[in-house]
Amino acid sequence: MKRLLVNALLLILSTTICLIVLEQGYRVYLFGGASFSVEKVDSVSGIGVSGLIKPSNNSEIIYELKPNLDTYFKLVEFRTNSHGLRDQEYSYSKPENTIRVAVIGDSFTMPAGVAIEDAFHSLLEERFTKRSQQTTYQFINFGVGGYNLRQYLATLKSRASAYDPDLIIIGFCPANDHEVPLESIFSQPYQVKPKVSPFYKSFVLSKIRSLTKARQDKESRPIFDAEQQSYINATLSEMSAYGVRRNVPVVITYLSHQFDQTYANALEKLALDNGLLFANVSAPFAGVDVRDYKIYPTDSHPNKEAHRLFANELFTYLSPLLQQGDQAIETEQSGQ
Repeated sequence: MKRLLVNALLLILSTTICLIVLEQGYRVYLFGGASFSVEKVDSVSGIGVSGLIKPSNNSEIIYELKPNLDTYFKLVEFRTNSHGLRDQEYSYSKPENTIRVAVIGDSFTMPAGVAIEDAFHSLLEERFTKRSQQTTYQFINFGVGGYNLRQYLATLKSRASAYDPDLIIIGFCPANDHEVPLESIFSQPYQVKPKVSPFYKSFVLSKIRSLTKARQDKESRPIFDAEQQSYINATLSEMSAYGVRRNVPVVITYLSHQFDQTYANALEKLALDNGLLFANVSAPFAGVDVRDYKIYPTDSHPNKEAHRLFANELFTYLSPLLQQGDQAIETEQSGQ
């Protein structure tokens, strides 16, 4: 009996060690050296349970990033300024000889899992400023993970407008921005969920559970059903009205590292029908393996290489638009 008990304990111990080795090996595959850091592994949680957000005073925005953060999210450094923007500090008043671009979107724009200096809008700011001898460009980042199209509109009206932007970029994420949000999330006070600690959960079990779920066939889905089309149309119409009132161009950007021309065409039609500009930055990803552009194997957020390609496409598209502002500043300076 004593020998049986010892053998059972040895079996349990050896099985436990094997499971721990398997778990850690899978984490190394997913996260590399970061898998040994509790702080970094804990950062791979979703935005809602990350501890990075707080309720917004604006019920249409619902929640926003906490100010003055200095931590990690999706394994990379994550800092916010005193206004809760993942960006440097900006004064509300626009400096002279400056063109401001407000960039609004969700986790693709924030962006999740990409250092802020590698974000497409940071790259654009650097490239446009280097190109001009007279003008400074500020691409101000209002992106927050989990936001929807209605929250983009509220952010545009309530937060971005305070910075007097000369151009608005809306990063439309085709993964979910067409979905109609529940009215209840806007009518009830937002309750922040408790922070979770992924370090103490099994990524192997999570992978097994994900494999057992039926996967949605994205190629066979309808582009927009009637309710979604009505919702998108109404929201884009309000964005257009804002742009007209402020005399500020609004660019709806199909922001994706998965090429879907049919979806992009449907969105472009809605944008143009509402008098908005439209940019599709997904062309470089036609025929490529999307796995090469993920932040890590189990998270489909675009990585820094994807953001570089986004920036290349947008630089080409935006150059004629922003050159007009450049020329206006140069003319004003020469007149002085």
